Order: sequence, then structure tokens, then C-alpha cells
Amino acid sequence: MRKINGIAAADWTSARELLYMGLHPQKVYDILGIDQATWIETDRLWNDESVVLFADEEFKAAYRAAQENPMSGRFAHITQEEVDRDVQENGGPLYLQYSDDLSEWEQDAPIELPDGGLTLAFLKEHEEYEWLDLIEANIQRKLGEPEDAEELKRTLSAPEYLFRCVYALADGLNWGMADFYELHDDLANDLEKHLATIGAKRHLSLIRRANALYRQIQEAEEGLDTEVEELPPALQALYEQLEELDDKLYNLELEKPLDDILLAYVKKHRRDFVEG
Repeated sequence: MRKINGIAAADWTSARELLYMGLHPQKVYDILGIDQATWIETDRLWNDESVVLFADEEFKAAYRAAQENPMSGRFAHITQEEVDRDVQENGGPLYLQYSDDLSEWEQDAPIELPDGGLTLAFLKEHEEYEWLDLIEANIQRKLGEPEDAEELKRTLSAPEYLFRCVYALADGLNWGMADFYELHDDLANDLEKHLATIGAKRHLSLIRRANALYRQIQEAEEGLDTEVEELPPALQALYEQLEELDDKLYNLELEKPLDDILLAYVKKHRRDFVEG
């Protein structure tokens, strides 16, 4: 299989996952036998090629396997305990800031909003690609730690609640719908109308099917022994169908990212998301 700078797709995927989880970047470089600049180049080139290569079943299988189990291949000796230690020592995962000399690692700087909340003037001071994160930060400022969707609805305006649901889904698509439902099952019932509102028709079609499958999974799991080692065949089949939808959603994201659709909606309704 093709390699870039001596790094196969599976090892590139594992490296990305472990960096996100919090393994110190220098350890990743050492394992791959490269320096920081070579990693940046490799990551960019694999990102560019993956859009086309996802049509190849061998590439897609290697990518998904490494994504589900990043402690494999050249990273098979890495343990969760080691990752946890790095996270604890560094105060969280480290992310590379692409400075001119490529010499410094820092944590992502927290988003700082005006004291009175997000304003239209403040929004316009930033690039459009930053708008979604700014709006999400403003929503989190209002929310604190909400308990469920009903509390979200009481605290947020209707446009903000729409944004929160779609933003959570866009993030969840990186990990799969099973993980999304585990974190945000209370938002699932409202997703379909919100996707329709922002014009995400193709996402809506797939999410409608995913929601129906999730409801079947919930029914099938009622009364199921949580200690069971092997899922009943019917339930396993439902999860496999959900994974097939994950693949379709992932491919759709490569073609038409949900973030782009949400941003287009926000640009048309920007005053609904600011304080003044």
C-alpha cells in the first residue's frame, strides 16, 4: 500500500487519533522516525489524498480499523495509561500551532468573548471559518452544564438551540452515530427538523434512517443483560446497519461538510446568534 514519507495510511490515522487523545507529539514523531516538519507535510498530503482514496475499499478499511484502534501497527506498544499520563502532565492534549519556526507546542487558546457576550461587531472582526466556534463558545457561556435537551430549550433561543443540535451532530460525525447517541440521545428527536431548516437534505435523509435504527436498538436493548459477552444476532445486525450509515455519512462529509451548510445558514441569520 502507498506510503507518504515512509508512513502508511493506517499509521497516519493512528498518529492523528493518538495526538487527539493526548499522546505527546514528540513520542509520535519518534515512533514514526520523522521530525515535526515532516509530520506536518505528511499529514497535509494524506489529508489531500484521502478524499479520493476513500473510494478504495482497502484504504477505507485500513483507515477505519486504525481509527477504531489507534494503538496498533507501529503504535501497538502504546497503552491508554501512557496517554492518560501525558494528558495529566500537559494539562490536556497538545496541539501544534503552526508558527514560522515550527518549534513550539501549546494548548489551544481558550476563546475570549466580550464581557457582554458575542456581538455582531466582534463576529465580523473574525474570519468566517471561526464563526461557528465563536457562536458555540457564546452558547456554552450561557449554558454552563445543562442537564438535557429540555434545559437547553429553556435557556437558549430557538436559533441557538438549532445551532447547538447541528453543531453537536457535525462534531459527532467524526466518531460515529453510536457515540453521538451515547452523548446526545436527547437531541436526536429534534435533529431532523433542524437539518431540514438549514437545508441539509442529504444529511437529513441519512439521519432519519439512523434515528429509526437507534430507536430499534433501544427497544432491542431493553432488559438485555449488561454483562452479556456477545450481542444477540438481531441486535448485532442493527449496529452493523448503523455502521453502514456511518460510512455513508463520512463520505457525504468529505463531499459536503455539515459545518459548511451550518455556516451558510448562520451567515444568512447572523443577528439571531449575537447579543447586539
